[in-house]
Amino acid sequence: MMMYLLMGSFVLAVIALLIRNRRLRHNVSHVTRLIEQHVEEVETMYRQMRGIRHDYRNQLQVLKTHQQLGQLDALSDYLDQLEHELNTVDTIVQSGNVAVDAIVNSKLTLARQRGISLHAKAIVPSDLPITSVDMGILIGNLLSNAYEAALKSPDPFIRLYIAPIKGSLYINCTNSTRGKVREFLSTKIGLEHGFGITRIDQIVKKYDGWLSRASEEGVFSSEITLPLMPKTEPLVRQ
Repeated sequence: MMMYLLMGSFVLAVIALLIRNRRLRHNVSHVTRLIEQHVEEVETMYRQMRGIRHDYRNQLQVLKTHQQLGQLDALSDYLDQLEHELNTVDTIVQSGNVAVDAIVNSKLTLARQRGISLHAKAIVPSDLPITSVDMGILIGNLLSNAYEAALKSPDPFIRLYIAPIKGSLYINCTNSTRGKVREFLSTKIGLEHGFGITRIDQIVKKYDGWLSRASEEGVFSSEITLPLMPKTEPLVRQ
């Protein structure tokens, strides 16, 4: 009898170890994908910065030439052209919040390069009770999940809407999917997206926010509201 108990305990321990190792492999795989995606975003931004630097040098040389030759009218015309180009730069969002603009533009630039149709609108106060780090994690994970799901769909799209509504910051992220997404709607979070979903849930809870997820055939959406007024501790009378 004792031998069977020992054998049973050993088998259970082996099964538990196999399950743990499987989860670790999935987690490592997910982290690796996130790192690769971040590297790709950084490389994209770096290429853009190199292009801007190259253009700036050329434009500066043109301006110097017009100035040295005393061609003031040509100089004025060239400055007008530069101003027009700057005003027509395709910025995906200009929300009013630098941190939000940075993460949204970075994520959606990568999505657009992969042929994902985008519709984004964001109005965000410059001062938020939510830290820039938490805001970046929240929106970054929302868009990363949307990006991964949209890539697998036949007609990929991402729609993002952020705006203050009735004292809260409302965030809606909707994306195309392949079929109907069920794992996000249950209490059990899939290993593939566990990190991102868990971090979103933690941040929403941290700021006493509200979160809803919904899925239909080919479409998945997340809705979040975060209070714009920081929590106040109750006064203690002495």
